[in-house]
Amino acid sequence: MALIQCTYNALLKFGDIADELSEPTQVATAIMRATFCVHKPLGKAIAVDEVELIETLRQLQGADNKESAVALHVREQNAGVLITRSDDALHFEAFELSPTNEAVNTTEGRLRRSFPGRAVAIRLDRVREPGFNEALAATLARMSAQPAPDTLPKAKKAKQLHDENRDTIHPKMVTELLYAFLLAVGSPLEGSRIWKNTREEVLWQNARLPWRRSPTWMLIRVTLQLAFTRSTQNLGRRADPYKTFMIFLMADVLQQCIDIEIRSDVLYSMTGKLSRRLNKLGSERESVRLV
Repeated sequence: MALIQCTYNALLKFGDIADELSEPTQVATAIMRATFCVHKPLGKAIAVDEVELIETLRQLQGADNKESAVALHVREQNAGVLITRSDDALHFEAFELSPTNEAVNTTEGRLRRSFPGRAVAIRLDRVREPGFNEALAATLARMSAQPAPDTLPKAKKAKQLHDENRDTIHPKMVTELLYAFLLAVGSPLEGSRIWKNTREEVLWQNARLPWRRSPTWMLIRVTLQLAFTRSTQNLGRRADPYKTFMIFLMADVLQQCIDIEIRSDVLYSMTGKLSRRLNKLGSERESVRLV
């Protein structure tokens, strides 16, 4: 929840200073606001709030909410779902969040991944049928909080096969089962895709489970990149608005860390990361004030 809230706050600040990106920033801000509202704390993690999701689905179907969207972290299925309103239909796009151990270990250099995965378009008249919103919200809420059997790889221990909980969950309950359910009332969608090069690393020393990159952070990044890319694809811009905002977000977090007196070595690492981002953006860098 904190990651989503932090990103939302940064988008509000970014919208105040990036006049040329006001329209796509408003779109991204609305998505993050809706995303924050449909999730609730569940222990140390988050889950989809069924009641809030029903209300959000109804709002997406309204006449004044064209091009609105919401992102869902279906945590126990290792999946993200992006629901987008487009003219007379709702688009449902699902994708895996954390890659498998095999994909990470067998890849030299950065892991190249495509987002989103499977997608379905459902006409509004079908979505508005009695019971559809309630059934979909209940399914996604349960999937986000309840593990499903046979979604973890198996490992042989003491001559018996057990779930390998040090690996990641296969998102098939969302990308296959839910996809089939939605496809029965909709049609396949071939929308725009993005590629992300990720340096996936697993830190694991004297621990039962390894530390991994945050799947919630991956959901936020994919959602924002899709939102910025799709809302600016016809504007002919040289600079990448998504990369520009990510630099702003990192600078905003860095400023907050200075205010609360984070250790100097951590600040040094954060500054180095920000500098590399700026250098990588190069000539595409927008002339916006970062903090």
